[in-house]
Amino acid sequence: GSSIDLAVYEIRSNEIVDALLSAKHRGVRVRILVDSVHSPVATPQEKALEEEGIQVKRVRGTSNDLMHDKFIMFDGSVASTPGYNRSAKSLRAKNEEEAAFTHDKAQIDKLKEQFENFWNHTGQDEVPQN
Repeated sequence: GSSIDLAVYEIRSNEIVDALLSAKHRGVRVRILVDSVHSPVATPQEKALEEEGIQVKRVRGTSNDLMHDKFIMFDGSVASTPGYNRSAKSLRAKNEEEAAFTHDKAQIDKLKEQFENFWNHTGQDEVPQN
């Protein structure tokens, strides 16, 4: 089936929430990792996603480059790795670099592995280091 895996510092954009919710209502599996150090308390947008049944996991994984890179995977095959936060402001900012979509299988597999690592170990004190 279709899936969206998202790793970001935090979600503060209502547009992002709307897009993720509409994806979920189309039957897409949505999983979100946010950085608990950068953003220790869920934002209203993250709460809204959780209330709609989308899992948002808070990860203390800032030392790992997973949360530093921030990325989104569609169906586990296309990854976007923009080096900025996905807030309404930065999405509109013209001077930000464009989101980079890659079809590089090696890079995508590495991101997938990192995402699964974090997803499966959330709630424990230690996050596995690759």
